[in-house]
Amino acid sequence: MILLFDANQAYLGELLLDEGRLKHFVLTQMGENLIGSHAVQWQTRGIGVSRLIPSVKPDGSREDVAFQQYVQPREHGFGDAFRLWAAEHGYHAVEMDDRMMSLWELLLRLPFEPAERHAVLLAIRSTPNQFHEWRSCLQEADTVVSGPARRPDRDRQMLKIKAKAGKVF
Repeated sequence: MILLFDANQAYLGELLLDEGRLKHFVLTQMGENLIGSHAVQWQTRGIGVSRLIPSVKPDGSREDVAFQQYVQPREHGFGDAFRLWAAEHGYHAVEMDDRMMSLWELLLRLPFEPAERHAVLLAIRSTPNQFHEWRSCLQEADTVVSGPARRPDRDRQMLKIKAKAGKVF
């Protein structure tokens, strides 16, 4: 799974890949506004990837010639092409394994600013050996935030998660 974020760390959507091929693609409303037209083109034309090939001029000198290659959604290299496209356009593609996705779903329910959520996600991804610790922390926060807890309790729980993420970086 690849999660996509903009330059301000706002969540734009996700791609599910199967052996590098596009299996499923979902955009948020913001993602639809920002890259929806590109996504439509990817479905029909593929993702354009710039390639360089060496060339020899008539005078014997060498130069690289650039050309655009299109990678179709069902091709093995679609995931790689998407990562390149995202980087070239100022977006951040974050790889997540299936196990980490359950933590992302918990994280989405918590009242974080986009940049905070993004930072916690990167901290989670950087510490896969702490999966159970993260799950416990996020579940506790979800229980506090979604329950009848007082605001100070909620704020304390959110600070706990931020502090944990801060230790990673």
